[in-house]
Amino acid sequence: MRKLLAAVLVIVTLPGMTAYAQGDTDCLATLSHAESEFAAGRFYGIPGMLDECLKGNRFSNEEKVRVYILLTQVHLLTDSPTAADDAYLSLLRANPEFVPSDLDPIDVIYLSKKFTSTPIFTPHFKAGVNMSNRSIIYNQNTISTPDSTRVSRKALPGWTLGGGVEWNATDDLGIGIEGFLSQKRFRTTVSQMFQDDDGVSEERQLWIDIPIYVRYGWSKGNIRPFIYAGGSINLLLSAKVEESFNDRTETSSAEGQTSQVSPTQGPARTILYKRNFFNRSLVFGVGSKFKVGKDFVVVDLRYMPGLSNVVNRANNNYSSRRRDELDPSLTQFASLGDVFRVNNFSLSVGYVMPIYNPRKATRVNTRSVQKRLLKNRDEK
Repeated sequence: MRKLLAAVLVIVTLPGMTAYAQGDTDCLATLSHAESEFAAGRFYGIPGMLDECLKGNRFSNEEKVRVYILLTQVHLLTDSPTAADDAYLSLLRANPEFVPSDLDPIDVIYLSKKFTSTPIFTPHFKAGVNMSNRSIIYNQNTISTPDSTRVSRKALPGWTLGGGVEWNATDDLGIGIEGFLSQKRFRTTVSQMFQDDDGVSEERQLWIDIPIYVRYGWSKGNIRPFIYAGGSINLLLSAKVEESFNDRTETSSAEGQTSQVSPTQGPARTILYKRNFFNRSLVFGVGSKFKVGKDFVVVDLRYMPGLSNVVNRANNNYSSRRRDELDPSLTQFASLGDVFRVNNFSLSVGYVMPIYNPRKATRVNTRSVQKRLLKNRDEK
């Protein structure tokens, strides 16, 4: 039964598919004929020749560019400026980044200066990895002789996910705002505490980062590098710490000196009350966009140095959150956290979708056309 239904479906749809494919071939032949008519100086019948295929949307995107550049020239030569404007706008809708070359007629080049398709807004989405470290404002510890200890601070990998939108002031200059959900992690290892003890503290934080920046980049070609700088609001949503402590005790016996280790390790616990919710940082970045059709794949390398102290000094002390007992970090792990800022490096990959808006330009500048004409004349 299934085979029979499949056969019937093929029989029913095949004629339509064949007709449509044949129609595309016919339209391509019609376009070639129209271009031959144009070369022979017969202009007036060309719009009618192409009308049926245009209304049926039977041209490919590349063929539409050929069609509309041909119609633009026809309407200019037959003194139909309004129709020429409409044809050129349709050309930009087919290929928003079309720019006439020096081989195109000069009247088409002049006409192109009346229009722009620069996206007013460009949304994008990104995902990536990051590494976070700390700038210590001042140290805090439970050791009377802190110089005798060794402290190692290590950045750990995290992730970032989000997106944003840019307002394009010009082809090369834009202002962007983004929103990212980011996990940031780092670890502190302290050895030679109380001579032989050691402890490890690993903190995991969840942030909402809202960077605002000014971007400058190259607007032509398939690879378009850019740089940007600005500032960011950083909202700390979660902060958890995992701690461990090794208490080493030297004992003497008939066999000699031995070391006994008493490890202590606790589950992850929240320390958000020890942190400030609202924070600030700078934003510096560099990257490149790689053209894919009308859109782009973007690779972005960013550095966000912290400006504000992340630690809530009122709660980062010996008392627990309820202030009715000593803090577990102190009693179990001999730890009292430093006061610090958070710095973050991130590498992300994303997708950029410009919202093209072909339209008449508010300011028409033909000086570049005149320079091109003079340059071509001098070369000849």
